[in-house]
Amino acid sequence: MGRRRRKRLYKPVKRRIPRIFSCPRCGARTVVVSVTRGKTEATVTCGDCELAWTTDRKSYEEKVDVYSRFVDAVLQGEVS
Repeated sequence: MGRRRRKRLYKPVKRRIPRIFSCPRCGARTVVVSVTRGKTEATVTCGDCELAWTTDRKSYEEKVDVYSRFVDAVLQGEVS
């Protein structure tokens, strides 16, 4: 007699919010969003082409939201 086989457990993969983003100007994956805790200010910087942008951050916004506003500003020509 053989023994019973166990069913394989399915563990879903948890998706995480990225910490490093790609630069809309140079295409390198070196953009970091820095958020200061005491202030409502966020800074977005590219380590490759040294593109920098500072903006006010709402209390409900995450780093991904600030990055998407940064990409919109670069594509509209507001950041140089």
